Amino acid sequence: MTLHDRDQLLRCQVAIILALVVSHVGIHFLQGTPLGVLRNMLDLGVEANVPTWFSSVQLFAISLLAIFYSLQVRDSEAPRFYQFLGIAFLFLSMDEASQLHERATVALRSISIHALFPGGEGTWMPLYAAAVLTCLLLLRRSVSAFWRERRGRLALVAGVLVAGSGGVGAEVVHYYMEYFGDPGPLAEVIQVAVEEGLELVGETVIIFGMLTKVVGLQPGGGDSRRVEEAHGRA
Repeated sequence: MTLHDRDQLLRCQVAIILALVVSHVGIHFLQGTPLGVLRNMLDLGVEANVPTWFSSVQLFAISLLAIFYSLQVRDSEAPRFYQFLGIAFLFLSMDEASQLHERATVALRSISIHALFPGGEGTWMPLYAAAVLTCLLLLRRSVSAFWRERRGRLALVAGVLVAGSGGVGAEVVHYYMEYFGDPGPLAEVIQVAVEEGLELVGETVIIFGMLTKVVGLQPGGGDSRRVEEAHGRA
């Protein structure tokens, strides 16, 4: 793979995300028509459909890229950080496909353990946050090794922040929207589009960052012309 291939993949991912968001918004205005039956298939707020599958695939791809990169890095500390990323995103991929965090919230609510958010929602958030922070603390040397790297670092950090702003930030906004009254169907559609759209964009940026790192392992740093020259000299 070259940098050109990485950029081509990015364009495809962006096009798919735009198509999913537009379909999500559009399908809500087609209720009562023959196309309305596609709502459950394309609704970003519904589980076990096309958008959920796409997100799960992206998360799994991040896991594979992180594990692969950890096996290629020569630094004695950095591989552990990427192994952690691989395991974390594998878990998130399974979570996306099987609704683990929603089930965890229901289970905890049944034994009277509630989050600080209205309606007892979001109990999974402090649990996930505590797990991630604990792992990062235990892997602080590996985190420092990652931070010293330049290639792909900005994209990885930006991707995590964007995905987090959707998966956590926008979801918390949704809890309060429902708490203060019925926001109306249009507001619900827009909120879900923003929440899920940010998650998908964040995942895409993380993949871009990981591919930047993986491509950088090749002769010539992934530049197609330099790779050809390197093979020619070989």
